[in-house]
Amino acid sequence: MNKLPKILASDRILDAVALPLLSVGQAVFLGIGVFATREAFGALHEGVQLQNMTLCKLAGSGILAVGLEFLRRICAERLGQSYASSLRLGLYRHLAGMQKSELDARRLGALSLRFVGDLSAARNWFGWGLPRVVSAAIVLPGALLVLWLLDSGIALTSSVVLGLALLFMAAVAIGFERLHLRLRSRRARIAIAMMERISIAPLLDLMGRTEQELKALEESGQQLREEATARARRAGALSAIPQLGLTTAGALALWQAAQSSTAPGTVAAIVSMLGVLALPLRDLAMSWDQYNGWRIAKGKALRLFDKPSRLREQASAIGPVGVTVSGILDGKCVSLSVPAGSIGLLQGGNARSRSILAMLIAGLDTDADLKIDYGTGTAVLPRIHFIGDTPVALQGSLRRTLTLGISPRPAGKSIARIARAFGLGELLPQGRKSLRGRVAEAARNLSTADSLRIDLARIALAKPDLVIIDTSRFAADPECEKLLKLLSDHVESTIVVVDRRASDDQSFSFRANPTRPAAGQDLSSDQAF
Repeated sequence: MNKLPKILASDRILDAVALPLLSVGQAVFLGIGVFATREAFGALHEGVQLQNMTLCKLAGSGILAVGLEFLRRICAERLGQSYASSLRLGLYRHLAGMQKSELDARRLGALSLRFVGDLSAARNWFGWGLPRVVSAAIVLPGALLVLWLLDSGIALTSSVVLGLALLFMAAVAIGFERLHLRLRSRRARIAIAMMERISIAPLLDLMGRTEQELKALEESGQQLREEATARARRAGALSAIPQLGLTTAGALALWQAAQSSTAPGTVAAIVSMLGVLALPLRDLAMSWDQYNGWRIAKGKALRLFDKPSRLREQASAIGPVGVTVSGILDGKCVSLSVPAGSIGLLQGGNARSRSILAMLIAGLDTDADLKIDYGTGTAVLPRIHFIGDTPVALQGSLRRTLTLGISPRPAGKSIARIARAFGLGELLPQGRKSLRGRVAEAARNLSTADSLRIDLARIALAKPDLVIIDTSRFAADPECEKLLKLLSDHVESTIVVVDRRASDDQSFSFRANPTRPAAGQDLSSDQAF
């Protein structure tokens, strides 16, 4: 099923319909202007006074044609931006519903380009390329009809010449997509490499790799230049062919007019009409370039859309939930039970399998061989918060970072109180604007300890039904016991902490912590963390 946005969506129908109508209007006014030109030149040749109506038609048709072009550009830009926006929403929605392990296996830079290069290609094609093709499809036949009305013999000759030019354009256009693909791939590799290296450039310099990176970047730049030059050469040839065709058609038209003693006014109108034909022919050449860019972007977008994706549906607050896991994971039987409201360690297997199981329990991944039951009697997920190695933080204020995903947002005093409880007091200078401190994406401007405490403070504010903690930040924090106790004091959630220590036990188990035993449990002291 094609998940690309439809061009005739509700907010684009008006622009999509207006574009061909505006092109028809342009063709009509250009035709009126051509006939008015014939009248004007005929009057000048005969030495009679120009009629006011002729002048009005000349000026009015030109002004109206320009006005329609202005409106056409606005509609085209609006159409392109709307389509790109719909594609952006579709891509993000699809990525949000994909399995986290699938995204982790992909290069971040390559995914980011879906929101840059692909969207630019979509905007260029639907905003400029496609409308130009539509306009050319209307203007070209209309212009040839006007030529026929002016002089059928010259119109026939011009049609043959322009037809040959279009055939040559089609021949030159063969292989253009391959050039586009090579250039795009080269450009994408450079962009992705830079995305990966910018944040660690000082560390690479410390390792003595700067010159090596600069040399590799220079070589890539030279290859990019060669690819870009090859594409520009082909695009230049594609644009030059219609100009040569029109020049030839113009010369032949003048020759035919001279042979048949055509009236000067008609000759002027024919030359004017041939000039009008230059724009749609040039637009066709440019549109082919934009179409090939869109075809490549479309293929990549469709391959991404082919990946399984389903947004996670979460229930409203239902309180602490228990978790029962049964099935096969990595070829081993799994039978695990986590009591509702308990806190404990997820143990067994190896580090990789424990992390996989944690993401499965958190609903970030799925496995057909594993059944996970939250005791809710429905397939809808409880409210789950997951803490992994990457902090959940978007660039913005501290208030925004602490309340991501929480609605309605708690009062400022409550946020500040929780933040201070989790040791974030230094990020909260005194004053009314204490929560407006800036946080970089992924909390890169904060220490590892602070980023962990922000994630924990967010959970304390959100009060989810289930918490999964699988991060080296927690395992290595000397205050992890204190933080866990603090979290349990603020939420009643079921809390599962993935044991990051080495383990020889091949069977998965959940070892509860007596900090908050589940109802009816009698835990001995050796079961503590």
